[in-house]
Amino acid sequence: MFNSLNLILGECVSGNCPPPFAVADAPVPASPDRMITWSSIGNGPFEVQYRVQGSASWLSVSGIINETVTLANLSPCSDYEYQVRAICDTLTSDWTPLFYFTTDGCCVNPTYYNADNLMADGAVISWNPVIAASGYTVQLIQGQNIVSTNETIQNTFTFNGLSSCTTYEVAVTSICLGIEPQMQMMTLPPWVVPVVRRWLHVPLVPMMLQESG
Repeated sequence: MFNSLNLILGECVSGNCPPPFAVADAPVPASPDRMITWSSIGNGPFEVQYRVQGSASWLSVSGIINETVTLANLSPCSDYEYQVRAICDTLTSDWTPLFYFTTDGCCVNPTYYNADNLMADGAVISWNPVIAASGYTVQLIQGQNIVSTNETIQNTFTFNGLSSCTTYEVAVTSICLGIEPQMQMMTLPPWVVPVVRRWLHVPLVPMMLQESG
């Protein structure tokens, strides 16, 4: 790392325009948009070019002042490639190597969940929304048996009438219009419905002891 920084600084001192580094991208929640970030020795401005993989022409965003930009109006469930370069006064850096991402919008199952709201006889679970999903199938499983199957258009579901101190599993599958639903369910780790503590009077039953003679 030290040698890499020295090399970049050396190029800068010698009058060259080094390209940005530490390039990364992240999805914008509930959207096919993508946020691109990078670091640079210079102050920019910067330019990002991107395209769907296999496309002959590039789209570009120029005049970027900060070391971040959000690529909008991307096609859902598509593979993209992009690269970044810096503008140093009258010089222009080389493009960075190509980076790749796939936009959201594919018919996939949820990838994470929350099951924190546990009650004595029920539970509320939620999961990340899937852009392509018009709804979800939610199954409650106990052991090898499917207790119930429900459909919802929300990314949350409430189970009622559960047995206390019992282990359950839940499977969530996306339903996508015009797309065959994924057959492999996302199975959530089992949870135990807690027992609500109550003050109870439990009579003492004396043990009958038999003396040996």
